[in-house]
Amino acid sequence: MGIKSIKIRNLLSFDDLIINDFKDVNCIIGQNNVGKSNLLKLIRFFYSRLEGKRELTPELFSSYSAYGSITIVFDTTRIKRIVTSKKNNSKFLKHIYNVLFKGEPRGFFKLFSTNSEEHSSYELTLKIHSDDSCHWSIKNDSIRNILNYLYPFFEIETRHIDLYDWDKLWFLISKLKSFNVDDLDHSDIIEFFDSNISEGSSSYSDYIEKIQTITDTSKYSYREKVLNYVKVGLKGHTFMIAGESLNYQSDGTNSHKYLELFLDLLISLTRREYITPTVYIDEPETGLHPKRNEELISKLYDVYSSYQKTKDEREIGRYKTPYPRIIFSTHSPNILKYVIRLFEKNQQILHFSKPSDGCTTVRKMNSHFDDSRFLNIFSDNEARLFFSHFILFVEGATELELFGNLKLQNKYPKLKKIDLYQMNDVTQKYVNPSYSNVSIPYLVLYDADVLVDFNFNNQKFSFFTEKINLKKIQSKYKKSFFNTEIIKTKSALKTLLNNEGSQLEFEENNLDIKKFSLESFINYINKEVLLKNKYMLTTTTIEGSLINQHSISLFIMWIKSEVIHHLNIPNVHYKSRHISTAKSKLLSGNKTLLETMNKTFIISKDKPDLSVSEQAFIDKLRADYIDMLFTKVDALCDRDKDKVIIFRMLFEGKSNTLVSRHNDKYTAHFDNSFKEAFKEIRKDVLKPLSHLLGKTSGWVTLFLNFTIEHVEKSEDSNNFHKEFRKLFPEIYDIINFASSSID
Repeated sequence: MGIKSIKIRNLLSFDDLIINDFKDVNCIIGQNNVGKSNLLKLIRFFYSRLEGKRELTPELFSSYSAYGSITIVFDTTRIKRIVTSKKNNSKFLKHIYNVLFKGEPRGFFKLFSTNSEEHSSYELTLKIHSDDSCHWSIKNDSIRNILNYLYPFFEIETRHIDLYDWDKLWFLISKLKSFNVDDLDHSDIIEFFDSNISEGSSSYSDYIEKIQTITDTSKYSYREKVLNYVKVGLKGHTFMIAGESLNYQSDGTNSHKYLELFLDLLISLTRREYITPTVYIDEPETGLHPKRNEELISKLYDVYSSYQKTKDEREIGRYKTPYPRIIFSTHSPNILKYVIRLFEKNQQILHFSKPSDGCTTVRKMNSHFDDSRFLNIFSDNEARLFFSHFILFVEGATELELFGNLKLQNKYPKLKKIDLYQMNDVTQKYVNPSYSNVSIPYLVLYDADVLVDFNFNNQKFSFFTEKINLKKIQSKYKKSFFNTEIIKTKSALKTLLNNEGSQLEFEENNLDIKKFSLESFINYINKEVLLKNKYMLTTTTIEGSLINQHSISLFIMWIKSEVIHHLNIPNVHYKSRHISTAKSKLLSGNKTLLETMNKTFIISKDKPDLSVSEQAFIDKLRADYIDMLFTKVDALCDRDKDKVIIFRMLFEGKSNTLVSRHNDKYTAHFDNSFKEAFKEIRKDVLKPLSHLLGKTSGWVTLFLNFTIEHVEKSEDSNNFHKEFRKLFPEIYDIINFASSSID
């Protein structure tokens, strides 16, 4: 039933490649220059030699071996069943029997055979030597010719399609059907036309005879005869689109329609044949709009399903005959997505990669998903991940904003190669490379509270198991071979699990834990266990990675900068009266400082021209507001360390006890006076800056840009990465892990 498997050894970028199974529709994916085109080159070379053509031999992968080889195994089960059946009266089918299956029980005698219905296959190997000589494993030309006839190979390199001349489609048509043309006498054909178009004058036969006398032509091959007879039966042979010439269409339309027509013919013309072709289409998406890619696969599926047998009883127009083998080599998420969604169990995805040794490796992707929820939401956003250099799975929009920052990407160019994906419980499982079985490096980034829980009631900590299960990770190492790294990891896991439930002592304000460094604890878990298993925890949250004890001074500078540079009075013609009124009400006590701030300022980078006295009042107003803000924060903090936590929680982060203002623990265990003071700061004091307080407000971009520009202007600007690492050690570690995984 077509090509069953392909084995390639020591050729081009392949050391020892085996593809054991082909489905009806196969997608080959991977980065550029990983060997996808090499597979096409080698199959093409195999078939060219099968047809007796001379082509340049492919290079050996390693010169340490004197030869390479291409082996294709053909599934001959169906053709064997046909040619050994009682109904086999065809001369050509008898010829196939005599060449491929001679001696096998036929007809009535199959009833007494124990292996007559077993799977049958033929293995053919082409060995390529270092001196460019080639040898077949089967010397019998008849066997090779029949295999070539029964299992023809077609290739389409989309970039090289002649978009305005589709005559190559006639070659396809001629190879998909067999006719008994040998018994059709040439003189009978001439006599037929003579009697039907010459009106008894023999003018047609005379005309043909004169041409033949003058010209010297070779005889028609079998294929040429078939094609000519097919064309004669049609109403025309010039291909058109919607009744218009190809010359009037766009390149994209012609490319799309060519592929669509090719695949339609390939499937439709083989439904009742015993010929099972294979087609390799390289980059079908070339020149096509993404929606056209989807239309191409949808139309293919429509044709495919229209012939698919769905019942045991006879269905008109539907057959059990095997479908052609279709291979797409693609970089298109649209094509991949539609193949997976539409063809279900009748598709497979082969992921090509090339590690540092330069040898192409191929993995069969797990592309069958039993969860219908995933298939329903499987979009380009998920499909593109299978083409990634590196995937960083994140929990929220803040991480997307952070690692997608353009200034940061310019400082760390490899960030541009990272695909960021905001996961949920359904999608993260199925697009994770560990499930899909593709060799794409990745990291799953979680907040600390995904794993660690601090209990205020019994003052102990425990581990959650829903998303990261340390015991499950531990079980993976039970049967592992012992080496230094594995011993260290097993020891770390044992230490962590043995200390679960240890007694803790919380600070009075419940913001932190006494005699316990959360940062050191999380760093230990990451380094010794999680990073080795493609997980990483932030110490608290990604907000905490930005607002930390190393960056707090810069964060405060940024807040001051926002007040000074982005809180301005409206640039209107009555601005002087506006300022005068605000000043009068503030000095008279009719308005508080906060009320004056809220009434006076708007968010704007546009600074109007002011008099000296007006500017002095505005500057004083900003300065007094900044003093009030930090005085209020200081009132909540016994230690400088707590100031970091307060600002982190104000900007939607968490405490060192992994509590946010939205958390039930915050309501139940934090002191009422603290909660009231915290609420006052966030709701009232920070009201002029309220546009910055949400998770997706843009403060992450503004603060990060401010920090990068600050470091660039500093004395240590020549060592940016060193300074960035000091300020944001967690973020640096994430970037470093990803960068080291990208070639």
